[in-house]
Amino acid sequence: MFTRTDAGISSEHLFYDVDWIVYCEGKNNSDEVSSLDEAFWTKTFSSFGLNCKCKSMGSKPDLLQVAQRVVEGSAQNTIVALDRDYDHLTGKKIHHPRVFYTWGYSWESDACKEFSIRRVLLLFANVVNCDAIVQEFRAYQDSLSRQLKRIFVLDFKYHNHPDKLFDRSKPLSIVELGGSGPPAVRRGMLLKKARQLSRHSPAPLAKSDYHQSCGFRDFFGKVVAKLVFHWFVKRTAPLPGQRKVTYDGTLMSIIDSMCLVHEGEPRNEHYRQKVAALV
Repeated sequence: MFTRTDAGISSEHLFYDVDWIVYCEGKNNSDEVSSLDEAFWTKTFSSFGLNCKCKSMGSKPDLLQVAQRVVEGSAQNTIVALDRDYDHLTGKKIHHPRVFYTWGYSWESDACKEFSIRRVLLLFANVVNCDAIVQEFRAYQDSLSRQLKRIFVLDFKYHNHPDKLFDRSKPLSIVELGGSGPPAVRRGMLLKKARQLSRHSPAPLAKSDYHQSCGFRDFFGKVVAKLVFHWFVKRTAPLPGQRKVTYDGTLMSIIDSMCLVHEGEPRNEHYRQKVAALV
């Protein structure tokens, strides 16, 4: 309702008695139940003391329309929060103080990168030796990130191909869950699909961008989140007294466990600098 006119979008913050309205991706549920996108951005902005109301309003193209109004100056008291995707590599990133991008590919990437596995673990199981499981996860994370770095390059090469490398609406379609090993990306399947795609002119990836890339941060975030979740499910399944583990419950716990104020972490500095430029 408020987004229909410039006056409406600029005054919506008064309706919620906040300083800022933050529009983000995701499905709008109600004022009593938040989407995971809303939960992430609420946690992020509140960590830096911003008084705001986060609202999901659909897909990224929907948000880009609002972002354009922000850039033009017709939408005041408004922040647009977007998944970065590959915008920084393709020249599509919007540079404006009130247009926020995730540090990684998406909010799932940011939430899973530095979350407190110890805190989340204790919500679902009465674990005595958390340190051992924390070390197992960090080792898995490092190994997975090396694998995802190579897949990120492949995905970027074909991301603008008319025939997609994989269906982004079905992130589990490229995840291998069977066998005795930890969850992994079905790299062979992706390579086979890439060989079947017709030739096209891929967007160039600079060597510096490749060397600075991190698979866990830069690959499609929903796949990263699924891998983390299913690793967690598999690792906690044998534990006595394990409580029911759901995807939304785990991701919400991961979001809630985030600490964005520790200095020195690139993710935290990314958001700290954006908020500083805003206020």
